[in-house]
Formats: sequence, structure tokens, C-alpha cells
Amino acid sequence: VTRVLILGAGIIGILTASIFKKEGKSVSIYDINDFRSHKAVNLSFDKHTTGKNYDVVINTTSSTNGLNLAIELVRKEGLIIEASWYGKGYQNIKLSGRFHFDRLQIKSSQVSCIPEYLQGKWDFLTRKQKCLSYLLDEQYEAYIDRIIDFEELPAEFSKIRKNQMDYLSLLVKYQ
Repeated sequence: VTRVLILGAGIIGILTASIFKKEGKSVSIYDINDFRSHKAVNLSFDKHTTGKNYDVVINTTSSTNGLNLAIELVRKEGLIIEASWYGKGYQNIKLSGRFHFDRLQIKSSQVSCIPEYLQGKWDFLTRKQKCLSYLLDEQYEAYIDRIIDFEELPAEFSKIRKNQMDYLSLLVKYQ
């Protein structure tokens, strides 16, 4: 894996991109939201502009439009990782044409358990230690745009539901 594209520059997309970047991968990010797209560039991530030759495309958008875009942008025989949760509904995904012709792979991401093939190398504790080692890096402080008191949270939920957030992530203070 050398070229990685993250679809979605929300907090999950940014954190995913930062881990791949720490591991020495070439990472680009794409988001249709201008604020998040500019934030990703300000955090020193490359912005996807053109090209369809990514080894891995990770969809963090929670949108089938993102998954369908991943199918368009991954290289022949490339890997798409679906990191979104869609709930109980059915989704329209383009599994015709290029998906079959180019032998693309879609893999589901499930972070609540460790895949069987990795269980000899990783367990809950080693995974937790790895995550904490990443979070101790001061770069992550740049990902927090606002700090609010717990009492302000109900008003924020209205913005979140309407996708009117003017921040990447929010830290809630409990007193």
C-alpha cells in the first residue's frame, strides 16, 4: 500500500489519515464540505483533486455517494475500506461495470473487535496502547476547534443534526 485516499475529512477521516501518514503512506483527503476540506489542508494533508490510481480508498462519509466515489477512484484490483455505519437501511451501491471488470475489493471496517487473522499479533491491550501512543502526540490538539461546557451541548446537537458545524471536533467539559 503506497497511495491512500480518505473520503470524508470529519474527525474520523482526519484521524484515519493521520495514522496512515505516521506509518509513512502517501495520503490524500477529499470532502465535499469546504470547511472540512480546508481544515484538512491546513493540517498538512494533501487534497485529492484528480486521479484514479489509489491503492486503498477509505470511506468515512457515512454516505453511499462516498462509497460509490471510492469505487470510481481506487486502482484496478484496489481495496476499498468501508468505515461508515449505515444502520438498518438498504443502500444503493454501484456494483456493476468497473467494480467487477477491475476486480475491486470492498472490506468492512469493524473497530469493536480484532479480526481473527490479527489476533496472534494484536489483543485488546496492545491495540489500546497503540491508540494511546498516537493520542499522546501533540498534533492532535490541533484537531480540537472548540471547547464547550456540558450545559451547551443540547444547542450543539441542533447544529450537528443540520450539518451546520463550523468545527472539526468539539471537546465537551464536564464539571
